[in-house]
Amino acid sequence: MGPTAWRDPLPPAGSEYHRFFRTPRNVWWKGVVAIGSFVVGYLLITSALTVAAMIIDFATGRAAWESVSTGAVEFTPALFLATNIGNALAIPLAMLVQWLVWGQPVRWLHSVTGYVRWRLMARSALIVVPLWIAYMVISAVAFPAPAGTPSGGGFTAESVALLIIMLLTTPLQAAGEEYGTRGLIMRAAGSWVASPLPGLIIAALVPSVLFMLAHGAGDPWLNVYYFLFGVTMSILAWRTGGLEAGIVLHAVNNMLAFGVVILAGQEINLDRSAGVGGAFMLVPMAALLIVTAVLVLFARRWQVQRTYQPISPA
Repeated sequence: MGPTAWRDPLPPAGSEYHRFFRTPRNVWWKGVVAIGSFVVGYLLITSALTVAAMIIDFATGRAAWESVSTGAVEFTPALFLATNIGNALAIPLAMLVQWLVWGQPVRWLHSVTGYVRWRLMARSALIVVPLWIAYMVISAVAFPAPAGTPSGGGFTAESVALLIIMLLTTPLQAAGEEYGTRGLIMRAAGSWVASPLPGLIIAALVPSVLFMLAHGAGDPWLNVYYFLFGVTMSILAWRTGGLEAGIVLHAVNNMLAFGVVILAGQEINLDRSAGVGGAFMLVPMAALLIVTAVLVLFARRWQVQRTYQPISPA
């Protein structure tokens, strides 16, 4: 076997992002191996970092074993940092799996152009940030906190630490989730079906279900929200030919959500148990759909490249 016999060629010209692994030498088992390898690797990395953070918190007295048994685990700076770094490491993990399974250069994970389109990210941010702030204001007015809700313990040194961690690592955390789910898993699933429309449906459903399950919510409203979040990110990857717009929306959502809690001096305690959600979740779901639609419309207006186009040699 020659040194490049195991490598898959790049897809045919005109291939969309989610069909990038549908190459002339396509075999179904590569998608299964890729998804399985990524999930196992991701769980090992995040579990190891989480355990290390909790050991630090226990040793310093920041957390107690009783909090683990009751499920009321607060996001301390150590645990917040471990969670974000664990998700950020999904970027090199997804790249490694792509290279090992398909042998394609890792730069093609970014987009159909083979590079990160920073201008598209900046343009997307100019749209997403004001729209997402408007959504949060509307949500706060429509669903105000109940009277007597604790306002938090004030702005402390720990709040400053959480804010710095959020600013420096949350964009990477959001990007990691996009590279793993929409970058690797979406395209691995999209390689299974030859027909375009069924292939798109499978490519969107598989990562969206895994994204929902990864959040471990026990509330049906939250599960619907996480699934819809995954679907909208898949639509953005499909309609823009890459991960940039989805990363921006994902990062803005997470940073504003965490930022409001931190600046209010409150604990970051992600309670996803049954009964936490409700009809109010229709507001963020509607916001997701509206912002996604606006981004898709502008991407079309900007004539964003959506398909792979080989560069002819000079």
